[in-house]
Amino acid sequence: MLFGRSARGVLGRAPVVAGHLLAAALLAFTLVVASSPGRAAAETAAPADPYRMIVMLQIRMPRGDMTCTGFMVGPHTVATAAHCLYNKDMGGWASSTFVTPGLDGVHAPFATVWATSFTVSPGWVDTQDLDADYASITLPTDAIGHATGWFELAAPSDFQLSRGTFQTAGYGVTAQYGTLWRMPAPQPLVD
Repeated sequence: MLFGRSARGVLGRAPVVAGHLLAAALLAFTLVVASSPGRAAAETAAPADPYRMIVMLQIRMPRGDMTCTGFMVGPHTVATAAHCLYNKDMGGWASSTFVTPGLDGVHAPFATVWATSFTVSPGWVDTQDLDADYASITLPTDAIGHATGWFELAAPSDFQLSRGTFQTAGYGVTAQYGTLWRMPAPQPLVD
């Protein structure tokens, strides 16, 4: 069981599909090792894969609002970092989360929806350990996921990870609000 909290503020416990948590853990890990973002190409229509599956999260916290990145891992499930939903420096638990996929500046080709619930790793809540910095968000319908598609889940071996190159993209705190950024070229994992 993992700690969870609905967007309406009810604290509880909720089970989450293990594959979705793996994807969120990979996102948290990738965000830690990624560097040197460059601006993704502006789109005049709905962005191409995989950028349409990357979502901007607008999160209301007790001590202010924050922006984070998530990504679709199912028709109504978004994976993200736990620090986006439970952040001691921002006063604790998020009270609401709005999800906008494929946003680039002011161009939002898909609807913005209010998340109905989210689940955060208990390891993050208890210890703030970066190995536990993963979470999932549940959307009210499958409409967004069916419009954007979602990332397939996989469990690559250490050998595959050490031989591959990876490119991250998202909505960074140093980027202009609503601008999707990405690394300029795929890079090997360094840690």
